[in-house]
Amino acid sequence: MVGDYTPKYPDPLTARAGDRVLVGTDDPEYPGWRWCTGPDGRMGWVPEQWLRREGPQATMLRDYTARELSVRAGADVRIVEAVSGWVWVTDARGQEGWIPQTCVALASSPRGL
Repeated sequence: MVGDYTPKYPDPLTARAGDRVLVGTDDPEYPGWRWCTGPDGRMGWVPEQWLRREGPQATMLRDYTARELSVRAGADVRIVEAVSGWVWVTDARGQEGWIPQTCVALASSPRGL
């Protein structure tokens, strides 16, 4: 980790594939993300490619949580997936969540590998 990150949303959206969500504004800082409200009223940013739009609503194309992870500079994390400027990571304690891609640096591998 090259920077600290503290989650901004304490109770984020969680939805399952097939759930319908209300789609709101797009994220001007991270294009490709839409602010959505889930079936239980919780809200969060969702990757636009994981939504099948149907007017102001959409169907989730896969299980998803907008959970963010609190991390400190220097911590080791494993990147599981990268989407439009954010990465889903797992830390050394096994906790998972989203952090901005700008907070991570890829470790270089030894020569010859």
